[in-house]
Parts: sequence; C-alpha cells; structure tokens
Amino acid sequence: MSRTAMLKRKLYKAAIKGLITLAFMIPTYIWFIDRTTDVINKRIEKQQLTLINQKKQEAIARAIRETEIREAEQEKARFKAQYRKPEKCYNVQDNETRVDCANDYIRARKAFENAAN
Repeated sequence: MSRTAMLKRKLYKAAIKGLITLAFMIPTYIWFIDRTTDVINKRIEKQQLTLINQKKQEAIARAIRETEIREAEQEKARFKAQYRKPEKCYNVQDNETRVDCANDYIRARKAFENAAN
C-alpha cells in the first residue's frame, strides 16, 4: 500500500471516528439547547406577567385617582351651588370685611363637609 493510500485511510478513519463522536454528542447539544431555551422562555413569561400585573395596577390606580378627582369636583360644585355670599362680601372695601368674608366662607365649607360626613 502506498503512502498516499495509507494517509487517505488514516484520514477516513479519523473522519469516521469524528463523525461517530459527533453523532454521540449531538443529542447532548440538543438537550442543552432545549434546556436553555426553556429557561429563557420561562424568564420571558415571568417578565411578561410582571409587566401585565404592573399595567393592571397602574390602570387601577389611575381609575381610583380619576374617581377621587371627579368626586372632589362634584363635591366642590355642590358646595358652590348651595353657598351664598353675605351681601357685604360682594363689594369689599376694607381688610376687616375681607377677613370676615373669608372666615364666613371657611365656616360654611366646614359645615358643609361635616354635614356630608
């Protein structure tokens, strides 16, 4: 057998041995890739659920704030509809009258709030 033929035969044997080794390693690589993919997918799902929960909580908080604002505006409108300034408060000439009018408004507002509660 010639030297070239011997080298070819050695190369074929090495190639076949490499292919056999590779054939045994492929399932291990596939398992590893599957496992890694599963771990990554679980992390993604967890992050998505966290994001969904955060958005739900933000929506609930926003709805609560909007309701509170609407209720406060309605209460303010109810007070404004029932409150009547004393006649002297329409044409304030001095600070004493201004203070009296402010105090009257504050007393009326407190009375309204106490009646509402």
